[in-house]
This record gives sequence, C-alpha cells and structure tokens, in this order.
Amino acid sequence: MITVKRYNENMLQENTYILTDSETNQGMVIDPGCYTPAMKKELRNLNELKYIILTHAHGDHMGALNAIRKDYPDAVLIAGVKEKELLLDAENNGSMEFSPEPVSTEADRYVSEGDSVTLGSIEFTFMETPGHTQGGICICGDGKIFTGDTLFFRSIGRTDLYSGNIEQMRKSLQKLMRLPDEIQVLPGHGPGTSIGAEKKGNPFV
Repeated sequence: MITVKRYNENMLQENTYILTDSETNQGMVIDPGCYTPAMKKELRNLNELKYIILTHAHGDHMGALNAIRKDYPDAVLIAGVKEKELLLDAENNGSMEFSPEPVSTEADRYVSEGDSVTLGSIEFTFMETPGHTQGGICICGDGKIFTGDTLFFRSIGRTDLYSGNIEQMRKSLQKLMRLPDEIQVLPGHGPGTSIGAEKKGNPFV
C-alpha cells in the first residue's frame, strides 16, 4: 500500500509529496519545494528514501532539493530527459528567486516516455508532458498521477515562462485526458482532483 502526504509550506504554495510503501517502508519525494519539520520526521522514519523526482525544474518545485540531497545523498534524483538544460540553469529556472539558494545540478537519472521506477511492488511510469517547460513530466501509478504544473484543479500551467510552449501544452493535456476518469490528479499547486472531473469541469482542456 502506498500512502501519500502533501506539504506546501513555501512561498508559492507548491505541493511537495512524500510517498511511502507500507510493506518496505521505502519512500520517494516528488517536487521538493519545502523541507518542513514534519517532512524531516517523515523521512527519518523511512527505511530508505529511494527517489527524489522533479516534475520540472522550477525553483518553487526544488527549493529544498539541495538540503534534502545533503541529508539523503543516496536518493536517486530523477528528471525528464529534456529538462537537463533548465536544471543546470539557475538564472532561468527561478531558483535564484524562489529557492533558499540557487539550484544548478545534474540529475542522477533522466527519464523519457514510458520509463518507470518501483516503490515496493508498485510501478510508477513517467509521461513526457512538455508545455509548462520543455522537459516536464508526470508520474503515474497506483491509480494516481502527479501532474506538476501541467494540470491543476480547473486550470492548467503557464506557458509564458522560459522554455514554455502553448502548442506542446495542448498536446500534453490531450494525452492526459485520454487517461481513465478515475485516476486521481495530484497537482503541483492547489487541491487534488481527478481526470474525469477535469474532463467535465476544466475550461482549458
């Protein structure tokens, strides 16, 4: 069983997620925008922090990346294969503005469409969803999809920032709308929703 906890105590109310597999007590962090005392306690209780995953390389989504990697150097940092340039570019990734310190780093692993990781016995598959950034990804597994700044409750991500592209965003949203209605959507900002609810109620899809 996978449990998901959300934390958003940061400047732009970005959602950081900790996923834990109850059988192995292994965990992963998605979009480390904050590193609260509650998060630190949660991570200390794990047997292993396996992965730190970035849906995209914007400062509000990786403001605590350096701090968490310092505490958990064996955790594998994962990003989209087309996000390498932005991850290295502290001037354009917003980390100089929205992070405690600039972030300019290489991922340990770059993923493409269809690549996957496992947490316990649960497989999580990566989808390439450019638009908000050129290398944005979503993570799908266990009946959930973590959409970063691609899809929100009744809204979508901006495309006017560095490496954003509105046509790519449209195609990415079309891809997401082909998923089953019951898939839970856990976005990078705001409340959770579902694919079915966004098909019916999101004016941008």
